[in-house]
Amino acid sequence: MKTALLALALLAAAPTRAEENGWFQRPNTVDIVGQSLVTGLILADWMTTTNGLYHRRNMSEWNPVLGPHPSRTKLNLFVPAAMLGHAAVSYALPRPWRNVWQCVFIVVEAGAVRGNMVAGAGFSLPWN
Repeated sequence: MKTALLALALLAAAPTRAEENGWFQRPNTVDIVGQSLVTGLILADWMTTTNGLYHRRNMSEWNPVLGPHPSRTKLNLFVPAAMLGHAAVSYALPRPWRNVWQCVFIVVEAGAVRGNMVAGAGFSLPWN
């Protein structure tokens, strides 16, 4: 919760006007759609990972930070932090790097969700 409040405070304190190619530009429609896709895919990855690790018990996690069999607590703390961190970095980056950052994560997260689904995972709420 403290991390979320800190991230919101940093975003609120960021300059509202930026140079055309500078850091901390206001998001445009493409940025918002890209970040929404990333966030949705991270959420889908979280849900399928939860299902595969804790309901089916036949999967292992590929993220080296989490390890092959992370605890539910570790997973449920890491994923929201990753969502906030990705959004903060995305907001900070100048264009076109912001869009590259988002596209890379769209591909990575889509691949992770696909891999989980191919392995037989369904969708489960992370706290179930």
